[in-house]
Order: sequence, then C-alpha cells, then structure tokens
Amino acid sequence: MISGRRVIETTHAALHTAYFGFFENVMIGTFGGVDIVVDPCTNGAKGIVNIYAYQLCELGVLRPNAFQKVTLTCKE
Repeated sequence: MISGRRVIETTHAALHTAYFGFFENVMIGTFGGVDIVVDPCTNGAKGIVNIYAYQLCELGVLRPNAFQKVTLTCKE
C-alpha cells in the first residue's frame, strides 16, 4: 500500500519507477473477440498444456493530471 492505495506490480514499468494516480480516469476499450490458443506440445512431456488468451484493446486517459510518474530511491 502507498498512501492507503493498493499497489500492483508489473514488468512493463522501468526499474524503480511507479505510476500513482486515480485509475478511474482510465478508459479501456476492447474490440474483436478473445483469441484462445491451446498448446499441448511445448510442455507435453511434462503433462502440461499451455493455454494463451489474446485480446485487442486500447487505453485512453480522461484526465492526465490525475497521474504522476514516481522514481523510487532506496536508502541503505
């Protein structure tokens, strides 16, 4: 939690970077259907079936001032 708000981690942000804001100001539009791919071969010898789902979407920010990019520093 940061300032009482839930934190979500992602590999899509640079190291030591956080985005803080009110995500109710983001619109996500989806189009097309969900493409589901079943791959029984890649890990088949281990008895594992990989299932992938792909969805085309676009993101729009309603109020850009509602977000801040924060660079985190660690004191040791």
